[in-house]
This record gives sequence, C-alpha cells and structure tokens, in this order.
Amino acid sequence: MMRCVFALTLTCGLCLAQVEDTTPAWSTFGTREIDKLPRSTYAEPLWGEPSWYYGSSPLPEGPVVAVHAKPSFRAGPNGLERLCVVEAAVPDSHRQNGTLRFTAGPDIWQHKATWLAPKTRYRALWVPVGSGDIAAELLVGGRLMARTGFAVTEGAPAGLFDVRVLREPVYVDNGYGLMPADHLLARAGQSVRVRFACLPAGPGMAKVSATLKDGQGAVVGALQGVINLDRTTVTSNTLATSDLRPGDYSLKLEARLPAGDTIVERRRLTVVEPTLDPGFGARYADLRYTNPVYVSREATASWDSLWQDSGLRDVVITFADSDRRFVFWRGTSYVPCWAYNSSWLTYEWLEAEPDYHGAVGCVEPIMDKGCKYSRARIVSSTPARVVVHWSYALTDFEQKIIQDERADEYYVFYPDGVGVRKLIGWIKSGWHENQEFIALNRPGNAPHKSLDPQAVTLMTVDGRSERMMWPRPFADIDGWPHVISTVNIPGRPSPFMVVNDGQVDLKVWSDPYVDKPGLFNTYIHWPVSRGIRTTWLDDASDWHRPTHSNLVNIVSQEEERTEGCSIWYWLIGAANREADIRGFSACWLSPGIVQAQGASFTEYDQSQRAYILQATDRADSITVTVKPDGAEIVNPAFVITGAGHWLRTAQCEGARRVEMGRESDGDDLVVWVEGRFDFGLTLTIH
Repeated sequence: MMRCVFALTLTCGLCLAQVEDTTPAWSTFGTREIDKLPRSTYAEPLWGEPSWYYGSSPLPEGPVVAVHAKPSFRAGPNGLERLCVVEAAVPDSHRQNGTLRFTAGPDIWQHKATWLAPKTRYRALWVPVGSGDIAAELLVGGRLMARTGFAVTEGAPAGLFDVRVLREPVYVDNGYGLMPADHLLARAGQSVRVRFACLPAGPGMAKVSATLKDGQGAVVGALQGVINLDRTTVTSNTLATSDLRPGDYSLKLEARLPAGDTIVERRRLTVVEPTLDPGFGARYADLRYTNPVYVSREATASWDSLWQDSGLRDVVITFADSDRRFVFWRGTSYVPCWAYNSSWLTYEWLEAEPDYHGAVGCVEPIMDKGCKYSRARIVSSTPARVVVHWSYALTDFEQKIIQDERADEYYVFYPDGVGVRKLIGWIKSGWHENQEFIALNRPGNAPHKSLDPQAVTLMTVDGRSERMMWPRPFADIDGWPHVISTVNIPGRPSPFMVVNDGQVDLKVWSDPYVDKPGLFNTYIHWPVSRGIRTTWLDDASDWHRPTHSNLVNIVSQEEERTEGCSIWYWLIGAANREADIRGFSACWLSPGIVQAQGASFTEYDQSQRAYILQATDRADSITVTVKPDGAEIVNPAFVITGAGHWLRTAQCEGARRVEMGRESDGDDLVVWVEGRFDFGLTLTIH
C-alpha cells in the first residue's frame, strides 16, 4: 500500500507571503525628502538620487528610516508579509547597532539592525501585514531616532496559499526542465505542507480546505480546517491517502471568508515511484517543459511542437548522495547550469558587444533559441570523472553569426561535485565577456523566493571575505591574490567559482533598485522563450514567465592567447560549507610537490584539476607521492597517459575511496582519490 501524507498549517495575521500579487505599482515611504517625490519610471533612479557604484551612495545627514514596499507577498508560518527594502541610517556620531520596530495596532515585530553603515544600510525584509497602516521606527540605544508610517496592505491579497513538498524529488531526475512553480512533484509516502495566510478581517471564522483528486476526478484525500480572523492562529493536521499510484493528481485549495470571498489555487501533483540514487556520471536525457513556450511577447507554442523533429537531446551530470545536478538543456540553448528544484545557476558564456558588425541586438549563444549552432556532447563518463563538450557560435537576435566568432567549452567534473570550466574562444576584435553569475527562475517563481538577499560571497583562501547583500551590494577586492565566489541558494549546496588571479573586472548588477518588482535585475527573454529581444521585467505580473536574473560579473584575463584564440579556465563546483570551498580552492592554487616512479610527472594542469603523468614503457606499477606546499591535498585527481591496460587497481593509504576510469580509447588512465591529506599521500597503481 502506498501512502501520501499531507500536513495542513493554517495561519492568519502577521506573517510571511509567497504567491505573487500582480499589482504593477508600488510605493516608497520614509523620512527623506526624496520619498515625498513621485515614484520614478522603471530603469531610472529616483529623481535627485545620487548615482552610485557598488553601493557607495553617501550617508544622509540625519537619521532616516525608509520603506520601499514591493508588490510581492508570501504565506509563512505566522501569517502574511510583504517584501520591503528597508533603509536605516544614523550619522557617524551615533553609529552603533540599532533596532527596527514595526507596529500594527497591538502587534509588534522587531529586527536587529546591526548594519547601520553608509554602504550597507539597505536590507530586504518580509514586513508583517496587519489590518491597516504600519509604523516603522528606528531605535538606537533605546532612543527613537526616526519614524515613518506606510500602507503595507496596499495591493495586498485577501489571502494566499503556500504548498511545498517536504524532501521533494529532484525534478531533473524525473524528466523535467524548469518545472513551473504551480506544479508539484512527490513520491508516494512523502509529506506535502499546505499553508494558508490571510489579512485579519475582524471577528469570525474562515473555512479552509484542501482536496486531492486523481485523473478521473475521484477524491483520494481531503482536509478541512478553520482559522480565527481576528488574531494570529496556527493549526495543523495530516491527511493519509492510500493506494496512490504514479500519475497526475489535482490539488484544489479553497478558503471561504465570512464575506463570501473564495480564494482557489490549483496545483498539479505528480506522484512517481521511488527511484534509486542515480550515482555519479553523465547521461543523455529528454527534459520536457510543461508550460506553453512564448514565441513572441504574447504568442505561445507547445514544447513538443518546437523540438519534436530536432533530434537533439540534453545532457545531465548527476552526483551520488546529493541533489546536485549539472545540466545542458535545449531550453537554455545548452547553456550549462546547476539545476536545483528551487533555482538554476549558470556561470554564463562568451559574449560579444551588441549591435556591432551588423548585429541585431545582443551577440551571445542564448540568441540561438533553436540550438542551430549550439551543441552538447558527452566526451567521457567514467567512475573517476566526466567530461562534456559544449560548442556554440556567437549569434545575434536573427541567428546570424557575427564576425565568425565561436567558442568551445569543456566541463570536467569529479565525483565530489568539483571540476573545471575551460573556455576556448575563437574571437576577433571588440569587447568580450566570459563570466557572469545568472540565476534562472522557474515560471511563477521570483528570484527573491529562491535566492538569499546575501546572494554572493567573495572570499580568499586566507580568510578575507565580502558578503554582498541585495538590493545594494558592496564589495572591495582590491589587492586580493585570487577570488573565490559563491552564490547562496538556501537549502542547497552553493555553486562556486575560483579565479586564480585577483586582477579581475568586477561588476555588480543592482541598479536601479527602487523600481524593481523584486530585489534583483530580471529579464524575460531567456530561458525557453523565443522571439523576444533583451527585455527587462518591469511588471510583477510577468513572474509567470521563465526569467533570469544577473548578479555579478567576475571577468578575468585569458590564461593563454594565440592568434585568434583565447583560453580561460576556472575551478567550479557546488559545496555546502565555505571551509570545503576554501579547501578545494587552496589545493587547486597550490597543488604541492610531486614525485613518481614508473612514470614521469609532467605538470599540474589547472584546466583539468589533475596531476598529469606519462607512464614508463611496460611499467608493472606506478607510485606517485604528493607533498603539500602551503595547502593540504584535497580529493586529488591523476591523469596517466600511456598506462597499459594491465594496470587495473589503485591504492592510497588514508583515502576514503579511489575511483578509476579509462579515457581516449583507453590510452589515458584517470584516478580520483577522495580524502584530505595534511602531510601528503602516496598513490600506488598495480
């Protein structure tokens, strides 16, 4: 018997909100003179607001508190809240930690403001939504420094549902690309949390229900509850349904308020058989997209009608015991991404200057919507490592190749989820860009739902760090010897990248911050969509589309340069802890000292994250010793060319495991060792 358990949490009052409101306008409230001016047009700063770069706008002369209310709400464990950017600042003479206090009638919600500094005075907060206006107060040392009132309920929905699968399956493993936010994926026996939040509406009770039906419309589970509308209420219950089989189910959510208003949201729940861990490796797949595909600003077509005759397939790299997936998908023009259920993340591509040399619009592979030139293929997939080749042309909006420029990228990954991106660009003159952290947002999901406001961390091996907080991030990395960058996706391993030289061009995408519907710069023309030129998202109702949000460029100089060809490479990966990321980075930057018997050591190749050796003719065994040189050795890899097929086993004392694989038609032996080695290691291959 299969069982699917549903938990219903009903909340009302002061809370956190999740489903987007479609109101296109929002407001700014505060104690500054600038807040009394009309709201600016999108993509321009407020009139009179000083220009700034990296968050360097000057500190106001007096204490201020301002609230920039966004048209975004969510349902959380305590009720309904609105996304707001709160600005709080005090003069230098009063600089110390403060407190933000929000009051709505008898209810008080407080936030410790430990960030009152000129370059970091903005914070994104989910502000409680009460029954009327809210007062925002800034207190320092218990003294009221500034106060403002704002209509937090302006444009607020009467109520919202939030539905989440606890320990949800990985969408990619079940054949989905960017699964829409109003779709759910679960396995039999998993818990699904249903939460409702609403505006307080005075005395009375509201009825809330969740009904699960199968594909024939038969009810297979139902849950009902009531909430008290004049105060915050939290109740919970569980629903057990039996004999759920793989297939499509409809989950109907309904709330009836005393005035007769009804809120209904439908979410599609697909229950699948439990699957085994896919393990480490690369495979071809056909990842589908279930929403209509925009082929212009308004017109749509089905995914199958656009791809059924293409003959193209996707590439998925999986890692054992983890929800990390690295995907080359047709819906992104094969741009590779870390593909989490909540958000996807890419390191970008090679891009040329737009509207030059006869180009129409931008010049980059994401203009190749139908993958006319873009291709992804698996070079090798063994227990020791995976290599995937992505090739593309630099095309414009009309799919013309500009200046005959193209690129080849090689992605090398080891079982620990760490590898290298190597970019070979066949370029000519003009401006080019090679790196940008970009988040891809599921249709119906805004980036501020899946990215932490402290979205990017820059750091070094020796402990320096800059934690960049949106909507006005700041970073100063002058003089750094190298740059480690991570993107923070709550609840998921952090994608990271390492540049082995501190001489980088850093650009932060964060302007203009007041007029964005959310916290991040967002665009609607990619992924999946076609026929739309580069277009900002300036209307909250457009969150129903698949979108992307750019965060930071960390553009480095090429590692090698030949006539017409530039080569770059970066250490990349995804890990849970900053300490682990620093460890991987330190070993890559300082790989140690190598001695070998039965083979000659050639080099440590950063572009492969591997020690390269040439086997001696007919060697019966090979012994490799690595001694640290300033950094411990972490999960090393070895590529031995000319290693005969009689070399079949490998041992390394102190290792958790050793994996081997053959590449280049068996001529290259790849050995990956899992372990941390403070005092060095000895690898023996028999």
